[in-house]
Amino acid sequence: MTTDVGQDAGMSVVPVGPGAILRGERERQSLSIDSVAKTMNVTTDLVVALETNDFGFFDAPVFARGYLRQYGSLLSLATDQLLAAYAGIADDVLSTPSLIPPMRVEPIAPQWLRWKRPFMWAAAALVVLLLGLWSVRAMRGIHLSFGESDRPAVAPAQSSDH
Repeated sequence: MTTDVGQDAGMSVVPVGPGAILRGERERQSLSIDSVAKTMNVTTDLVVALETNDFGFFDAPVFARGYLRQYGSLLSLATDQLLAAYAGIADDVLSTPSLIPPMRVEPIAPQWLRWKRPFMWAAAALVVLLLGLWSVRAMRGIHLSFGESDRPAVAPAQSSDH
């Protein structure tokens, strides 16, 4: 859907994005952005992004199209019209190269886990060391006794059968 802005003045045709359609219908139905956000179970920032055609807010075009469908259904609009309006401006928005590379967020370990990590590594190393000593001892047939010896305390009585 396009509107003719200044056709007589020699200006070009400006495409109307889905945001203007959504905002106009929301205002016509006297709905607030907060009520729409609560009904859609999204943040108000997402609703504002849809209404201002800020599709860079979404991680991928598929999310923008999905929210456009959901918002259009909420307002009883024809979703085909919204998606056609989105397709009209999405090519311009998506084909514009950005000099800013996408930000990569590395996960950070929770605070309670950061100080425990060295102890966990030390415990794992100790377990591996003990298992290694145990396997070497078992392979060589070495018997280690801790505490009482395995020999009986009293020697067995000798028989007097000569």
